[in-house]
Amino acid sequence: MWARANAHAQPQPPRRIAIIVGNNLGEPRDVTLHYAQRDAQRVAQALRELGGVSHQDLFLLLDQDVARVRRALDQADKIATASKTPTVVFFYYSGHADETALHLGPSRMPWTELRERLENGPAGLRIGVVDACHAGGLTRAKGFTLGPLVNGDPSTTGSAILVAAEATEMAQESAELKGSFFTHF
Repeated sequence: MWARANAHAQPQPPRRIAIIVGNNLGEPRDVTLHYAQRDAQRVAQALRELGGVSHQDLFLLLDQDVARVRRALDQADKIATASKTPTVVFFYYSGHADETALHLGPSRMPWTELRERLENGPAGLRIGVVDACHAGGLTRAKGFTLGPLVNGDPSTTGSAILVAAEATEMAQESAELKGSFFTHF
């Protein structure tokens, strides 16, 4: 008896790459956060245990500066470019920000730079989640438009950005939750 080849074989799952950033420390004028690093560690753990992100494809950055975050984003782009399967890059940030940039200790990553990387990186699907005050500055850019719903199909392409607050709003931590409201829920 001959086995039949499945003409409707399931597509190969995408390679998942994650850059997870948690910065309790912002610029010198920012108050020290209590739970940004913990939120990042929890997100990283969930992605490893449930999200299909392998150890070598997960970059967990705690209280790092903009140079280190850029290197991780560059490394994710290299992995995505070399991958023979579809790729998903997931970027998560918990920490301080203002209307124009993330605060990575005393260094800054402008929203324009992060948006450019999320919208135009080599991965087929790029997802950004930013849990910070004024994170709506990331999505407020001229020309930002809503696209079609993502259906979970590995061939889905494009970018999606989810933020904790409007460009003029503050995000909040909770001592009771031991984390931010946005990331927790």
